[in-house]
Amino acid sequence: MGEPALMLGFSRPWLLILLPLLALLWWWLGSRPGGPAAQVARWRRRTSAGLRLLTLLLLGLVLAGLRYRLPSDRLTVTFLLDQSLSARRQQAFMRDYLDKALAARPARVQVAVVHFAGEAALELAATSTPYIPKSSHRLNREESNLAAALQFGLAAQPPGQGGRLVLLTDGRQTRGDVLQAAEGSALEIDCLAIPEDREPEVLVEELRCPSSVAQKTPFDLVATIASTQVSRGASLQLWRNGKPAGRFQVDLKEGRNVFLLPQEGEKPGVARYELRVSADKDGEVANNRASGLTMVEGPSRIALVHPAGSVPALATVLRQNGALVDTLSPGQLPEDVGEWLTYQGIVLDNVPSTDLSSEQLESLAALVREAGVGLLMLGGPDSFAAGGYAKTPLAEALPLDLRVRRSLFTPPTAQLHILDKSGSMSEVTKGVEHMAMAREASIAALELLSPEDQFGVIGFDDAFKWVVPLQAPQQPKALAGRIATIRAGGGTDLFPALQEGVKRLASSPLSSRHILVLSDGATAPANFDRLAQDAQKERIVISTVAVGDGADLAFLERLARNGKGRCYVADSAHALPRIFARETLLSSRSAFDEKPTRLRAASTHTVLQGVEVESAPELLGHNLSTARGIPHRVLVESAGGDPILAVGRFGLGKTAAYTGDSGRRWSTPWARLPEFSKLLLQTVRWTLPQGQQGPLEVSAGLDSLQRLQVVARISPELAPQGLVGWLLSPEGQSQPLELVQMAPDRYEVQAEFAGSGTFVLSLSTPDGSVRAVQPVALQRSRELAGGPVQEELLRQTSVRSGGRYQPAPSEVFRQPRNGPAFFRDLQAPLLQACLLLLLLEVALRRLPLPTRRSRGEAREEPEPDVLPSQLMAKVRRPSARRELKLENLPGSVKEVPAGPEPPVSGDTLENLRKIRQQTRKKREE
Repeated sequence: MGEPALMLGFSRPWLLILLPLLALLWWWLGSRPGGPAAQVARWRRRTSAGLRLLTLLLLGLVLAGLRYRLPSDRLTVTFLLDQSLSARRQQAFMRDYLDKALAARPARVQVAVVHFAGEAALELAATSTPYIPKSSHRLNREESNLAAALQFGLAAQPPGQGGRLVLLTDGRQTRGDVLQAAEGSALEIDCLAIPEDREPEVLVEELRCPSSVAQKTPFDLVATIASTQVSRGASLQLWRNGKPAGRFQVDLKEGRNVFLLPQEGEKPGVARYELRVSADKDGEVANNRASGLTMVEGPSRIALVHPAGSVPALATVLRQNGALVDTLSPGQLPEDVGEWLTYQGIVLDNVPSTDLSSEQLESLAALVREAGVGLLMLGGPDSFAAGGYAKTPLAEALPLDLRVRRSLFTPPTAQLHILDKSGSMSEVTKGVEHMAMAREASIAALELLSPEDQFGVIGFDDAFKWVVPLQAPQQPKALAGRIATIRAGGGTDLFPALQEGVKRLASSPLSSRHILVLSDGATAPANFDRLAQDAQKERIVISTVAVGDGADLAFLERLARNGKGRCYVADSAHALPRIFARETLLSSRSAFDEKPTRLRAASTHTVLQGVEVESAPELLGHNLSTARGIPHRVLVESAGGDPILAVGRFGLGKTAAYTGDSGRRWSTPWARLPEFSKLLLQTVRWTLPQGQQGPLEVSAGLDSLQRLQVVARISPELAPQGLVGWLLSPEGQSQPLELVQMAPDRYEVQAEFAGSGTFVLSLSTPDGSVRAVQPVALQRSRELAGGPVQEELLRQTSVRSGGRYQPAPSEVFRQPRNGPAFFRDLQAPLLQACLLLLLLEVALRRLPLPTRRSRGEAREEPEPDVLPSQLMAKVRRPSARRELKLENLPGSVKEVPAGPEPPVSGDTLENLRKIRQQTRKKREE
């Protein structure tokens, strides 16, 4: 692997800026007049200053964190193996390559294995004893996300080690951008292109459908079919909305084949086409089909949703006035958001939210907001808040607030929740645990109660436990915290918990008493019929909720029937909050008011044209709600000020709410008069979209990176307003689109999307005056679309990351050029050097150096003692004696009293200076 090169660095490099300032300060302190250095020789001063500067430099390096690093001699190689459908036939090749690589692995090299398709998963963590693992994760094999595989491999790299990614794939990415991911990779990426599949193959590349056609107008579908060889007598089968629409016999040539399939627009609405191809010698049949959508234009169509078994009288009224109406029960509603585009208006006639799935509620709200579909909700005992619509996506679309204000005359109620917390409640549906949704549902019901009510929660498995003792909900946050502590685990024994609940509620002073039981499994047998009879004697109502397929539905229905309550079936745990909220409002009798009331007009509107509201018969009941305010408007209200009819806007769509029913119970007297039918008809017509689509042309498809590509053309006079866009997924999830103006009349956008199926593309001007709504069939996976191995893409991926293309098995373990390194601090040895230099500098300044006599040189003859008479002979004037310290002269000399001092001449002072300088030089030597 080669010898690593030594490299230096700093952990705190910003502290190096202090070095010049400290150096100047130390130099000034050592060289100032009268300082320590002034009393020593010049060479000693200079040497001392150099030692001080060197000590300061080393000390600064210590503060800056000087360290050296060596490239790590440990290496982790991560193999990324393509598990998508397009690489399914090359799994043996990848296993063989990995086996050869492991045989050539050096001892200190670790190996990790990652499998990827639409996402990535770690199959073998970094280890020094690697093996070829089997796939143990469920991956979306209909997609290939090479960029996600690289990012996962980088995240799995152990810290402090060198590394490399080895990507084995055909390069047919359906999501992400592998080149962009490789550009910023911290590791080298070696790419190995797996061999191309040579088996015969026939596949449908595309079924192109016009976005819209007029009714009874002929048009052509364009089918593109690719074949790796000549195939005669291939069969093309075309289906429209699940029914056969044509069969064609064709001959396929090698390469790409294009066929025109004639069709005719029939029933207005969305026409879903699917093409299936069958041919001899076809390797993979999963890629022999494609689908597309066409909108058949026609008169506005309305979907009237009503409870199963009821006869909607409103449908007759609408049909008599020329409207196209489809009456649908909740079980007949489409699950796919694209199928809703058949309708321009939707009417919900006393349909509880519990009959609709969470996806359907999301789709309805999104269609109103982004596609401009009209919505009218009619009241009844199972509608609005009584139907559990509070805090649902559809509640935001309505022009009324469904939060109910409790009347002073509404009696308080005692609510007790008995929740199953057995081990089966730990099951997960759509990423959410059943127990978690049960806790959320109980908390949501708690928020609907008033301080005068009573509330309690019992959790049960093999035994029961009071989670919240029965009490007034004065502190709802504290009670919610207790509910949040419930965890799943144990068996299922309901009887002791229900017996305790009946006993406790029987002692409650409140007249309205209600028990709600939730369970997802079969309970231990007991005499529940007798217990239900005891509850009836105490005026206690028992309702039940069955969660999931494992619940004993027959038992729960019998218990609710004997307890004079209702039984709910929650196919998904996501429906629990709606069920609990609905049951709480119904049991507290605060969801609607069934007292007769007169009506009055609250404002003028085109909906009320020709309708005399004040002269209408009394309304026998209505759902309770609250006005939202501007921009929503209440058109009709009760004598007590409760909203009866309100209209408003939600995004691009118009919505209306009538809190009376359609004439079955509360509006029966008024429904006998023609004005009532006129009011509902005008309300429905007002909600229908009025925007023009002509000035806006839209085309949509997939680009080379499998992104949605939208091109919109708008008339030049409307172009300055700009365009807003939304993409609705088949599940009703909305995604905003940011369109960019590319020309005066042209807007474009490329956007990522998730999933496959029928999407809804909605574009409009900001004011909604011009709009275009069309379904788009997007098949996210192109795994089986065929095509060559993307060798150039893989080669560029290797080049951008500094790796190799098509490496031999043994080459993947080479030392990386820019791998991570070990860091070792040099602070300890530098501090030791600083201490030694400091001692040396002090010794140099303070200690005298050895004399020549100590070095073994010849002794000099001592100078003879200088007599005072001889010294005084050199001094011409007596005044110079003051310059001499006679007591320091050798010998015994008595001080001679000085007489009058004559003036001192300049020659005498000069001679004294020379004598002193000569003495100083000898002393220094």
